[in-house]
Amino acid sequence: MDGMNGFPQGNMQKVASGVGNHFKDKLKQVVKRLIKEVLKKLAKLLFQLLLKLIAKAIAALVALFGIPVLICIVVIIVVGGALVYVRWIGGDDAATIQRFTAAYNAAIVKTSALEEYRPPLIVVQMIDNMRIIKLGLDPEDIDPSSVANALKPDLVYQNFVNTQTIVNNYTDSEGNSRSNTSTNRTTVSLLVEAHAWNRDEVFTYSQNTKTESYPSTYITTTTWVRNALSCSNTNTGYSPAPSLTGIGTKTHPFFKQYGPIAQEESRKSGVPASVTLAQAVEEGGWGTSELASKYFNFFGIKKHNWTGNTVSMWTNEVINGITQRVLAEFRAYPNAIAGFADHTKFLLDNSRYAAALSMNNPYEFANEIHRAGYATNPNYSTNLKNLMHDYNLLQYDKDGGKNPETGLPWEDVGYIPGSSTVVLANCGIPNFNKFDAVLMKYNLNTDDVELVSAGIQENDPTRLMLYGYNGNYGISVGGPLVGSEDGSYVDMPPVLPGQMIWPTTATIITSNFGMRVNPTNGVLKQHKGMDIAPANSDTREFPNIAAMDGIVILAGDASDGYGYKVVIDHGGGLETLYAHMKAGSLKVSKGQQVKAGTVLGTMGQTGDVTGRHLHFEVHYNGNPVNPAAYVTRNVG
Repeated sequence: MDGMNGFPQGNMQKVASGVGNHFKDKLKQVVKRLIKEVLKKLAKLLFQLLLKLIAKAIAALVALFGIPVLICIVVIIVVGGALVYVRWIGGDDAATIQRFTAAYNAAIVKTSALEEYRPPLIVVQMIDNMRIIKLGLDPEDIDPSSVANALKPDLVYQNFVNTQTIVNNYTDSEGNSRSNTSTNRTTVSLLVEAHAWNRDEVFTYSQNTKTESYPSTYITTTTWVRNALSCSNTNTGYSPAPSLTGIGTKTHPFFKQYGPIAQEESRKSGVPASVTLAQAVEEGGWGTSELASKYFNFFGIKKHNWTGNTVSMWTNEVINGITQRVLAEFRAYPNAIAGFADHTKFLLDNSRYAAALSMNNPYEFANEIHRAGYATNPNYSTNLKNLMHDYNLLQYDKDGGKNPETGLPWEDVGYIPGSSTVVLANCGIPNFNKFDAVLMKYNLNTDDVELVSAGIQENDPTRLMLYGYNGNYGISVGGPLVGSEDGSYVDMPPVLPGQMIWPTTATIITSNFGMRVNPTNGVLKQHKGMDIAPANSDTREFPNIAAMDGIVILAGDASDGYGYKVVIDHGGGLETLYAHMKAGSLKVSKGQQVKAGTVLGTMGQTGDVTGRHLHFEVHYNGNPVNPAAYVTRNVG
């Protein structure tokens, strides 16, 4: 029919304009009755269709439901993320679009003075559009204020005091040298916490001191400066795979002199002497820096809340990726013993180093103090571990550098920035409580949320709005990794070039690589992989898939606690392991060559487990390494 001219070319605007007024009026009535049902029936199907199959699907749906083709087109546009109200009220004119968009933008602007924490336009629109459909309202009944207010950020501020001290030197009338000092204090309110619709951010600040010298005047300005956050999820510039093997043979008199002090501190506190000595070298320049040689501050510890003696010195800091020269106030000690003791106390008193203090492996300890922000140098943990290895500093540790469980030397563990949690590229830890609350407020079910999610993702150029979703709707929101259409393959590329693909269509990380208390026996030991699972409420079955091309070298139950598992050899010393699969679900066999994306089996809970999940391991040259160095969750 003539009214459908333009459909084969995807020109929806031409289609709409070509339909007669009588048909449009009739269409409005039909849509009001059917749109909700059609959306629900089509949502899951349309998410799995490739573009080349859409035309075929439309024909099939028309035959099935006996509805006008234009309604099917409307559904596809909705799934693609276009504005629902623009397409099914016949209001294609620019004035309608502008009026509605202005109303949404006005509501969003009111949520916060800080633009970066406001809910995005597409998020507010998609939720409101689905509310209209669920309640059977007129398309014009938009309510942007209610949705936007439910997603507005909670911002926490704290007062800090900046100071400027001016010292004027002069000679009085009697020829005596005099000086007067004046100090100006300015209170500033700085953001310390931000709880946005999809993330939480916490900010810390440090004092930055700058001194300007003039012939008779000294001006010292101290301001509070926000510390840089680790906002990258690409690990660019890092070498996450372990590279240290064997035992180093280098020696240096520095360790003979200060080794006993580090060992005594380790005996009292548990802080590995090897890490302490490496930090002393890295921070104190083998004891030759002025801060170390004169003031016995081998560890670059700044004043903070210190009430003892201090000294001001210039130092290099990496701020927002740029090395800058800053003047800072450091602690000063009477001797080396006092300096080493305060370093121990500094680590014990700061809760951010709790993760490091829980590590038995000195290499992991070094990773964790880096991750906690001890230093701004992006290569800090690598430098420490190189020193620990090359000079065999682990010999100073209480276990002599050997893992008590194996009797073998401790193995290097690659450093991954923020690997213990998901860190958004725009900074922050995922928290979708606000998002979930508004979805539940409007009684949206998983099908509804799946549609809302698809619209957001399609219109999100950053592909990060829903990244790291950890809320109540599981894969309906956090599931940009589509399922398998035929049960044998999942079609998706790696998130980052050169990486493996995510090994399942579930997305929730329930346990990371590293030391933990085993949930089945309560024993503290190393968790050699990453556990991934769906939401507890999601009872669907999820395929486990090959993360990379390779050859299956094991498939079955080896009675080793892993349950039904598959091991794939990828060459170059790299292997992956997929454990706890459902009995009878394995789809591959030993010797079979598989491609990345091949379905290996179904996620299950066989072996020593407490619940359904995929236990995913990566081995390099026979040693387990952190999978976070090799895979990244898909974001769209």
